[in-house]
Amino acid sequence: MSRKNPVILVVEDMKSELSRYLLFFKDLGYQASGVSTLEDALKMVKSQRYDLVLTDIHLSSDHTRSEGLELIRTLREEHPYITLMAMSFDPEFAVAETAKQFGAWMFLRKPISSADELAIHVRRALDVAALQKSTIKSASSPAMNVLLKKYPEGIVMNDYLRRAVRGSVGNEDTCTVIIGETGTGKEEIAKLIHRYRSEQEALPFVAINCANLQGELLMSTLFGHKKGAFTGAVENTQGAIGQANGGILFLDEFHRLSIQAQERLLRVLQDGSYQKLGESTASYSRFQLVAATSLDLEQAAMDGTILMDLRMRLYGMEIKIPPLRERGGELADFVDWYFARLEKPYTLTQVEHDKLIDRCREFYWQGNIRQLFGVLQVLVINASLDNEPIRADRLPVYRTMLSPGAASTSLADVSGIHPLMSEALQALMEFAKQPGDLEKLINQVEKAAIVVGTDKAGSIKDACITMNQARSTLDAKRRKHGLA
Repeated sequence: MSRKNPVILVVEDMKSELSRYLLFFKDLGYQASGVSTLEDALKMVKSQRYDLVLTDIHLSSDHTRSEGLELIRTLREEHPYITLMAMSFDPEFAVAETAKQFGAWMFLRKPISSADELAIHVRRALDVAALQKSTIKSASSPAMNVLLKKYPEGIVMNDYLRRAVRGSVGNEDTCTVIIGETGTGKEEIAKLIHRYRSEQEALPFVAINCANLQGELLMSTLFGHKKGAFTGAVENTQGAIGQANGGILFLDEFHRLSIQAQERLLRVLQDGSYQKLGESTASYSRFQLVAATSLDLEQAAMDGTILMDLRMRLYGMEIKIPPLRERGGELADFVDWYFARLEKPYTLTQVEHDKLIDRCREFYWQGNIRQLFGVLQVLVINASLDNEPIRADRLPVYRTMLSPGAASTSLADVSGIHPLMSEALQALMEFAKQPGDLEKLINQVEKAAIVVGTDKAGSIKDACITMNQARSTLDAKRRKHGLA
């Protein structure tokens, strides 16, 4: 999205429709203006910068003409930074295809009934456009070109995940459950499913993190509410289930839903019916449910965390994303992907690159891909602040990068200390469990102590005083460990 508050131009020849869309955008907090002809639209674009243009295909009573397509083609050539959306009452599939060929990011079927419906499509169009423009920009680097040839989806994934995603896309009437630890990329897989399903026509994608919602907020967010249904309900809302009609509802950490919410969700999955809070009449919504969890579904149902009936309803597509520690063959690609996306210049030699890959393979990564990218970000920032090239031995180490057992028995919180010292601490803990080569352990600890001691002292002379070592002795040890 090019700006926090996008500026939008609506092109619609029906005055009543134009007024309604402008009111929708006003309710959504967007800055929007409207015109009714091709000529006026081109004038407006020349006089002001717009982030998005939403245009009807037919801008006159003569429906043999398609002025909107002409506008899209012109804007795509002369103003490529603008995100373009087309809309029409025309039911012909070819109309949508032509609009996309001319340069529209999305095509909407009219009538557009509510501000909520419009918001879903506009936000999605802006997000998709921003992602694709970012990818195009990044793809100018040789590194990104190589990665995109290997992973055209824009995600590091293996053949199993590709087949599973395509299976979900081809079975839109079946629920899809994505299973994986935190940080493995479950939402990215859900978005990829939506991207493939939206190749023909724009579909809603509504994402809810169930862990963040409780009580009335949860029920209202999912099912919507009627004005006055509870304290603070000052207007009618559609709810995520209503917004997802015809598209995808993504429920992250869906096992965190209350039993009451699960019961109501089960009814929606059975016949599409549900009730908003405060309403007695039924509403209807049909969507593809994509649910993400870190739990074993069978065990969760046995434990009562998930309703048994809901578990039965969720039989269908199951996509299991392995943790990062089990994707050793792809770890180098994850690291390369992170660096290929960086906009600011950095220095990482091939030798340090290879060392960094090996270094990353040493860890358990409880936070998986999200944690890997976060730690690499700290590494890059620290190198930038110190005006130094990126070095593998400067990779920060946090307890959550270690296996749970190792983290619980750590001698100290290793976050923020020198990597060589954290390695020495880890070696001491492993030695305590299973004694091994004593000379190797002593050398590792001694080297770490010398590096940390001299770094903190600021000079070799001060380090000798701090560590109570004769200059000749310390120099000999530094040469021994390749530090001098």
